[in-house]
Amino acid sequence: MKIIVAIATFLLISTDALADTGFLDRSITLHGESYSYQVYVPANYTPELMWPVITDLHGNGRQGNDGIQPTRSGLADLIRQDRSLVPAIVIFPQAQPNTRWEFPAMQELVIAEVDRTISEFHVDSRRLYLTGFSMGAAGVYRLAYRWPDRFAALVCIAGHLDSDRYTPEQREIDRRPNPSVTTP
Repeated sequence: MKIIVAIATFLLISTDALADTGFLDRSITLHGESYSYQVYVPANYTPELMWPVITDLHGNGRQGNDGIQPTRSGLADLIRQDRSLVPAIVIFPQAQPNTRWEFPAMQELVIAEVDRTISEFHVDSRRLYLTGFSMGAAGVYRLAYRWPDRFAALVCIAGHLDSDRYTPEQREIDRRPNPSVTTP
């Protein structure tokens, strides 16, 4: 009986320790709305070290409310294949349905999630990186424009600056906070 209690205690303790790494469900409230997202924390995370942070903006088609869709491709797949390739904390924000990273509210959401991650983990704020694919890359351009001193490096893959593919209302939403998209 003592062995069973010891094993159960060990499993409970080790499960608690493991719960602090891997892909973690997170949510944040911004302007009275709750948003789900994921944060990947390396298995060897320790608060004694200062960790870089990568924020990875998903492409079109991953919008939603579940916080999971952004982790079904790209950088998240790479992490799952070989976690040693990404020795960083990674934030996977999720744009809401019918929105894009070009929308100011979604940009503010990304910044709020970065700030929350900085406050939750031992982060080197000089090593904040921003990456995105397609719609995500378009968001990277806009975030870098609005917060030019925030990120140490940007990686934009297959992104665009023009907003001509959107409705007139969506173009106006994009152009107001992002004047760079209207310059030749």
